[in-house]
Amino acid sequence: MSGQTVLPVSAADEVTLQNFAGKGNDILLGELDILVRGLRASNVLFLWGGRGFGKTHLLNACCVAARKCGRNGVYLNMQQSHLTAGDSLFDLDVLVPETLVCIDGLDCVADSASLQQGLFAVYERVIGQGGAVLVSSSKPLKELSLSLKDLESRLSIGGIYQISELNDAEKYVALQQRAENRGFRLDNNVMAFILSHYSRDTRSLFALLDRLDNASLRSHRKITIPFIKSLIQ
Repeated sequence: MSGQTVLPVSAADEVTLQNFAGKGNDILLGELDILVRGLRASNVLFLWGGRGFGKTHLLNACCVAARKCGRNGVYLNMQQSHLTAGDSLFDLDVLVPETLVCIDGLDCVADSASLQQGLFAVYERVIGQGGAVLVSSSKPLKELSLSLKDLESRLSIGGIYQISELNDAEKYVALQQRAENRGFRLDNNVMAFILSHYSRDTRSLFALLDRLDNASLRSHRKITIPFIKSLIQ
């Protein structure tokens, strides 16, 4: 299965369910926790949210948590799949019993009947072996208009959850936590400047923090407002 062991996060960033910010997501996080541990009534869960809402973080956190529980955790990023109908994406033999498969970016297969068939085969194998399936999308399931209606119905049976966007205070906490993972803190003036002068979605904010960290290390300069201005310009 292509990309199954690649977690698209920096080594400095620990991905856990516990460090996912946002009180509005408490119910979803609780459902993911019991899904990972195999205690949920349904072993299928669909979540969706806009760009930068943290879908990839959650799916990778669930993979990591599953492995800590002694289960096989497989992450599959459909956004990185550039395959045609003749390509082989799914190696069903790697799906051992009780595997948790996390499928990121279901909306990327909405126009591909062959990839939907492949995902359906994965679903059937995983559920048949006592595993679980977690799927993310940028849109609600019904809005994807999947051509394979059997796949759509299977993915809807365990509940559909929308990720709540972080407010400014929660973005502050998330940025500061990410900075501390790298060994530094951002003072209040710097944080206020970033949130006032830069794209406010978390993916863009985290990407900026990565740039600041790398540039600061290369230049041996502290992260200040003038430093940020020079980097952005």
